[in-house]
Amino acid sequence: MPPQNSPTGQQKILLKTEKYAFLGHIAVQNPTVSAKIVENLPIEGVAQRWGEEIYFFVDLAISNGHAILEAEEGDIAYWPEGPAIAIFFGRTPVSTGSKPKAYSPVSVFAHLDKIEKEKLNAVKDGERIVLELAKE
Repeated sequence: MPPQNSPTGQQKILLKTEKYAFLGHIAVQNPTVSAKIVENLPIEGVAQRWGEEIYFFVDLAISNGHAILEAEEGDIAYWPEGPAIAIFFGRTPVSTGSKPKAYSPVSVFAHLDKIEKEKLNAVKDGERIVLELAKE
């Protein structure tokens, strides 16, 4: 994994849409998935919405690490069936409780530092979206 650039020892990432930027950090629960994503940054795609989830298709084939169905708000995950990157910030159409739920298992590799629902909800289908390492 490349050198870390955060005082807490976690690599910082930046998720950019046409109007907003969201800072986050690489998570520790899926080191293999995280490393593969980081080595391919920047990753760019076209935003699509599914409830309070934004996702975009990517040209990556990564084996699903510690996969989950129920995510936390702010989780950024790799979805191998897309393949896609998914940003969870609230309920999805398959949620049964208050937490976001993926359509099928995902591997969380990062987490938003701050969940700005109003801005995330403003992201529209078809917007350009980029995930990159944050500059110090």
